[in-house]
Amino acid sequence: QHSIDDDDSFALLASEDPNPEEAVIAQSSQTLIRARLLEAMERLQPMDREVLRARTLQQPPESIQDLATRMEVTPAKLRQIERRAMSRLKYELAARGVMTSKMH
Repeated sequence: QHSIDDDDSFALLASEDPNPEEAVIAQSSQTLIRARLLEAMERLQPMDREVLRARTLQQPPESIQDLATRMEVTPAKLRQIERRAMSRLKYELAARGVMTSKMH
């Protein structure tokens, strides 16, 4: 007697990959979040935008020291600007219905 449970090839049929509908929904969600992020970034002050781009969106991120030198501020002031910018970005994203609990 041979059962489906004994057949290893049946396990290959059960995929962890999203089905086409799930993939479209995930892609749509990512596109929407990206659009909301761009909208929120545009609402920030130019210095805040530059700090967030250089420190969080750019790979690899620019160091505090290098960015502070480039922007002609102290590293302590740059950290303060970075915290303020992230706080403002979270506010702008929340205003657009984007959850920000996973942002630092």
